[in-house]
Amino acid sequence: MKQQIVIIGGGETFDDYSKYVHFLQYKMKFNLEARGKNWKETLQKKLGADYEVIHVRMPSPLNAKYLEWEIYFRKVIPHLRDNVVFVGHSLGALFLVKFMSEHTLKTKVAGLMLVSAPYNISDDSGFADFVLNEAKFFSFMPETEIQFYHGKDDRIVKKSNMEDYHRLIPNSKCRLLKEGGHFIFQPTLPFLVPDIKRVCKNMIQ
Repeated sequence: MKQQIVIIGGGETFDDYSKYVHFLQYKMKFNLEARGKNWKETLQKKLGADYEVIHVRMPSPLNAKYLEWEIYFRKVIPHLRDNVVFVGHSLGALFLVKFMSEHTLKTKVAGLMLVSAPYNISDDSGFADFVLNEAKFFSFMPETEIQFYHGKDDRIVKKSNMEDYHRLIPNSKCRLLKEGGHFIFQPTLPFLVPDIKRVCKNMIQ
């Protein structure tokens, strides 16, 4: 049976509708330039036929609400197999951490690979209802390998966010990458493929 890899991408979130409208009018960059496939779209090919990459498209990514994402994600859970590996990018990474800290899956999770993850424990941080509860992290997924990836040149989420996560989750591992920004359009994400394969191999042994 193929090894499952589940990807949850990023998005934008706002605590009121007027901020969302302002974002659409003034801050959203619409780029018509042709681009190649990014690292999430090429992951299946790079991992090979022994892996099944599932890209979960969350609802309303430009105005994400945690409750809506949670409801949708619960539809995915019954289809998961033991030793699944989750890959979360940006808001998708924050969602995975929040969900996994508040719920226990019956399915065994081999890896949690979190890319450019924003850290949020405050209602006024700009991440609306995607708020972490530090009290939930006394024992966070002790049998799961948790790996953070962050670009030194990320202008959207500061690298201090990864450091905050590592303090909250001491058993996590961190990779500070020299370049790549927020890893939105980059065709590759260094170390991700070998890290996934290593995690999966360790679970089989």
